[in-house]
Amino acid sequence: MLEEMPVNAAICAPEDGASVAAGDTMFRGYAAVSGGCRVERVDLSADGGETWVQARLAEGGDDLWAWRSWEAELKLDPGSHRIVVRAVDSAANVQPESAARIWNFKGYANSSWHGVEVEAR
Repeated sequence: MLEEMPVNAAICAPEDGASVAAGDTMFRGYAAVSGGCRVERVDLSADGGETWVQARLAEGGDDLWAWRSWEAELKLDPGSHRIVVRAVDSAANVQPESAARIWNFKGYANSSWHGVEVEAR
């Protein structure tokens, strides 16, 4: 339904194009759902979704419809990395990998994985 927002998560920090120190790097963002659900889990991947690291969800987001802040640490080797995030809600809805799976003419409700490019030095 267009009245309801699909499960969605985004990376807020570091920003797209950021230069970060190699090693443990903290990523932060938000996740949001609707339809009377809760954010159950947020996962990050540095290898295109082959493996995932589960983020820590902030306290206080257990209410239905609530946005949740999250944070996760990823160990990055020197070089360029594309980090993607996905969320899962309490109805087991998972953020889709690409818009191709949810395509429509005007792009409504596109909630595919959000990603940022970072350079670890």
